[in-house]
Amino acid sequence: MHLHIGKNNVIGRSFASKPNVKVVSHSQLEYENLYSYDTISISAFDSAAKVKFIGVDDVTKNIVANTNSSAEIIYFSSARVLTENLFNNYHFYIKNKLEIENFLFDHHEKSKIVYLPNIIPNYASDRCDFIDMFLDNLRDGTVKFDSSLESSWNFISSEKLVEACLDKKFTARRTVFLNHREITVADLIRFAKQYSNKPIDIEIGSDTMNYPDERKFDCEKIYSDFENTTDEFLWIRRRQQGYINDLW
Repeated sequence: MHLHIGKNNVIGRSFASKPNVKVVSHSQLEYENLYSYDTISISAFDSAAKVKFIGVDDVTKNIVANTNSSAEIIYFSSARVLTENLFNNYHFYIKNKLEIENFLFDHHEKSKIVYLPNIIPNYASDRCDFIDMFLDNLRDGTVKFDSSLESSWNFISSEKLVEACLDKKFTARRTVFLNHREITVADLIRFAKQYSNKPIDIEIGSDTMNYPDERKFDCEKIYSDFENTTDEFLWIRRRQQGYINDLW
């Protein structure tokens, strides 16, 4: 039986739609017999850990202390841990993630870390700050990027992530889960020209950036695809239209 911890985020909602998976929040953990599960995955993360150093939280310590030693613990982390240094805006976020990862490796032999880039929202309530900012600007008739046309961002589907997890695709201790195809500034400009109903003022920078930067990875990589559609912009169009139900 699989237990997923993280009920109120896009990954948790994708797990909740699968059979033989129980999804709980941090506050519901006290009612669970953790020892009875053969796999425990974790996507929940204390939002306060983005702005201050917390280290290893009590919830993680409790999970490790009460999980069967033969069970697998899968911790979903951020690709920022692999690609960005500790002296930027994500200083505390990265440092706290690293503390949890190291604790899991030190105290539970069958721990695995899966690093994630951006996640495609399934519902309108799911956060997608980068695309939402782009769409807000587009509504105002502007498209502004500090980076070049070649700059790119990797977006994965939480459904594909969950499928890979349940299919036991994550066999290495540390794995990066990526989409085969990135979204570039050029792609977003093409989207803006195709789906905007007003003239667009376009501003583009000269520096090239890629998130995440695969050149910095030193662990296994697994690739997925967008959902089965020839329209790679389908989810952005539905986000633009303001769907309040399942975007897929």
